[in-house]
Amino acid sequence: MNNVNKIDVLFDTLRVNGTIEDIKLAHNYLRDKGLDRLINNLFKQSIKTLELQNTNIRLDNVIINNFIKFLKESNIESLDISSNPITQENLIKLLEDINETKISDLDISGIFFDNNNVPA
Repeated sequence: MNNVNKIDVLFDTLRVNGTIEDIKLAHNYLRDKGLDRLINNLFKQSIKTLELQNTNIRLDNVIINNFIKFLKESNIESLDISSNPITQENLIKLLEDINETKISDLDISGIFFDNNNVPA
């Protein structure tokens, strides 16, 4: 079964069961395209935990805005986006809007920051 088929199976399951609160997709090759499909298919009100550790999401281009909008409209309290190649610019954009969400637990470990312009 290829990655697209696995994602479709996940979406079908989530559509049928709107009571799932915790989604853990760590170490899956989701990428931005898969993340965009995921957030457009989730039943936003039931999800409390979303673990996207090491899923190769970058939050580039339009996806960063869609992801922030999704987080603002959802009831997610715990978000793990650790160990992903998210740019410093997009991470800052996400963090600036995080206070408009219900997130109280955020894991961004393993994301490398550009410290070239920061004094020691």
